[in-house]
Amino acid sequence: MAPSAFLLGDPERLAFAGHLRLRHDGQRARLAVAGRVGVGEVEDTDARLRAAWAAASTLRAALRHGLQQAAPDADRHVLLRTLWESLLVAPAAAHGPTGGAETTLLAVVTDDEGVGVAAIGLCRAWALRAAGPEPLVEPGHPLLCAPGLPERTPGVLTLDAPDGVQAVLGAPSHLAPTLGPADGDGGLSDLPGAALARRFGIRP
Repeated sequence: MAPSAFLLGDPERLAFAGHLRLRHDGQRARLAVAGRVGVGEVEDTDARLRAAWAAASTLRAALRHGLQQAAPDADRHVLLRTLWESLLVAPAAAHGPTGGAETTLLAVVTDDEGVGVAAIGLCRAWALRAAGPEPLVEPGHPLLCAPGLPERTPGVLTLDAPDGVQAVLGAPSHLAPTLGPADGDGGLSDLPGAALARRFGIRP
């Protein structure tokens, strides 16, 4: 089964405000996407939730529409390129009040030749296996970068040992202070399975 993609939620009651997820299954390749649209300094909770929901739902629809235009037999490279192109041409409403400055996107694409991971706006990334999460890259790796609409197509990390990877987990960059040192994960790897799943919105 192709790996999924999940983003870490905020450490608060409304942990996944502004988050989105989608999957695209073609004849040759499968794409899993997890994203978050930040809304900046909106102090009113209701207004912040409305803005986050509106932006995330609009972006999800724009990405899905773009991916549906890809050829049915598109390989993983074409699907990734289509995803980034769809992000850049999405309507302004998809980028929230910050104009996309706080947008995070994690994409995991799979075909018969391998698994690729690309992202914007991550401060940490893990491969989730049956035994638990393990760091996907070291601090400073290009996969970990600032949020916002990319000026150029993000690079792709090809997984050397994709067997057994159930999902790729990412932490949006604004959560870096909650995770401690750059080589730490704030205790996430020590959480039991159910607790870890809640932090990433993984449903059984």
